[in-house]
Amino acid sequence: MLQEWLNDQPNTTAKGLFIRLNTEMPNRFKPGQYRTLQRRVKDWRTSIARRLVLGCNYQDQPQAVTCGIRIDRVTVEPIIP
Repeated sequence: MLQEWLNDQPNTTAKGLFIRLNTEMPNRFKPGQYRTLQRRVKDWRTSIARRLVLGCNYQDQPQAVTCGIRIDRVTVEPIIP
């Protein structure tokens, strides 16, 4: 649900998502969970950016990602941490 909201409104903030979440499900989430949501939103945005920049199938893995890039008939395999 949160990722759908973020996809629908990519410029929204974690605070905006938290407010919307508390509006739709009152008394379910505590203020201390806001920081956790901030970290998740940062992770989701990083994942989306990597997929866009790398142009490959980045699978949300914490380890390095290889993505073949062809330059002057030579395939370069960069490792992106």
